[in-house]
Amino acid sequence: MRRACLLAVVAGCALTSRSAPLHYRYFAPVATLSTASPTTLACPRLRLGRVSSSDHLRYRIAHRRSAVEVELYETLRWTERPEDYVRRALASSLFDQRGLHQAVDGVAPTLDVELTAFEEVERGAQRFGRVALRYRPVDEHDVLERQTIEIEREVGTAEITRVVEVIGDALAAATEELGRRVARQLCR
Repeated sequence: MRRACLLAVVAGCALTSRSAPLHYRYFAPVATLSTASPTTLACPRLRLGRVSSSDHLRYRIAHRRSAVEVELYETLRWTERPEDYVRRALASSLFDQRGLHQAVDGVAPTLDVELTAFEEVERGAQRFGRVALRYRPVDEHDVLERQTIEIEREVGTAEITRVVEVIGDALAAATEELGRRVARQLCR
């Protein structure tokens, strides 16, 4: 009986004690694209189709320790889903920077993009920001191309604000490269 009372007291303390609340921090990468004026190309219209992301890429910031291990930070969050950042940067690269005509209806090639990496990468003492975009432009009959663009930029410090800045730089570089490739493919 005495043992049961002691267990009840210990369990009660564990159930009623309060731990420190988690303090969440929210971040938004800034993808600064080049400021070149849009070019007018003789290209078909283009529809920006589905922009999706791998299942682990949601609001929690991803941290990769190896090629096979991904952790999600407990208290570090994106202010929006990463694919929303990609959609905006890609629309800017394709339609604002390159002057492609954006189709919203009718027959037009469609560009589908999957975000497969939007993360901090750790290799020994070095840290990187990585963005990877798998894309495929399709017309009404065929897949025109299927490629992946992966951009990594060195962070230089473990400070999360610097990591977010570098991921933003990698996002800008990846979407600009994707814009170049798609324009070259469609505007032949």
